[in-house]
Amino acid sequence: MGLLTLYALLRYLERGETWVLFLFTAVNALHFTDKTTSFMYAGEEFLFLAAYFVDRLARREWPQANRRKNFFLGLILGALLFAGAAGLYITEKPLAGMAWG
Repeated sequence: MGLLTLYALLRYLERGETWVLFLFTAVNALHFTDKTTSFMYAGEEFLFLAAYFVDRLARREWPQANRRKNFFLGLILGALLFAGAAGLYITEKPLAGMAWG
């Protein structure tokens, strides 16, 4: 399932054919009903697509240079805030089964 998902994702990015989106959706639906590893695959797909999106925006011609700079500063700030929140959650979350008190 994972290889077929990867094929559909890369094929769509390369050629933009609509039928590949249906293949991607069907394979992902089957993957989520079949395996517990589907969440890891979906996370990897998301990280790849996010990096691809940022790369495409970085190579694009922006009409105003200050908007480009502000966008990427906001993107970096958002990533740092997300990482900080995740780190705080990991270090401060209560242990399962402990009583409050």
